[in-house]
Amino acid sequence: MLFVIIEKVKIIQDIMIYIAVNGSVYAQENSSYLFSFLGYENMDNLNLGSSFDTSNVTNMRYMFQHTGYEMNSLSLGDKFKTAIVTDMLEMFLETGHNSMITLNLGNFLVEHTDNINMKNIL
Repeated sequence: MLFVIIEKVKIIQDIMIYIAVNGSVYAQENSSYLFSFLGYENMDNLNLGSSFDTSNVTNMRYMFQHTGYEMNSLSLGDKFKTAIVTDMLEMFLETGHNSMITLNLGNFLVEHTDNINMKNIL
């Protein structure tokens, strides 16, 4: 079960939302489709910061599929770990498709992972 304490939410120009959390947010072992279609039409950037922890995730299939179609920046942050992920099928399919300028993969490592499915990862 996930408990997140939201300290501050600020909306600017009806499309920008900032959320600050106290502590870490732990992604589920199966995080497939987690951010799929998030901000499809109206998101400029996504920065997961230092609170989003994926160290226990094994499935990231379609995790960011069509996220921020017009997005120009994606930063996975400091705690985005991929060492035990076994499925990344089309993980970033059309993410920031029209406008991506900056992609910060942070700690994106797959060298210790067996049988990883990276077909069409981008």
